[in-house]
Amino acid sequence: MRRLLIIATAFAFTGCSEGDARQKVPKGDGKGEAAAIAVTAIEVAPRAVPIAFEAVGRAEGSREVQVRARVTGILERQMYNEGDPVKAGAPLFRIERAPFEIELAQARGVLAQ
Repeated sequence: MRRLLIIATAFAFTGCSEGDARQKVPKGDGKGEAAAIAVTAIEVAPRAVPIAFEAVGRAEGSREVQVRARVTGILERQMYNEGDPVKAGAPLFRIERAPFEIELAQARGVLAQ
């Protein structure tokens, strides 16, 4: 037990020694002083800076409508440009007339008989 106390005391004294605190490690010019660090400064002044934001997004129309044809047929022409406003009842597409004229002529022939 006594031996353990002596060893513990010896470790305590070596741990409390100044050791490296007394040693001066030369830094910079070798005289024990730290080397000077170059510092630059700028003067701050208020000025106008343009503000611009770039973002990714998706736009939707204020109104959405569903366009359905009342009759079947081949589209000949689109009568509006994408993004243009259209009025209610305005024609949007032109459908091929020939099949309808043939059907009308047949109906008139049946009626005449």
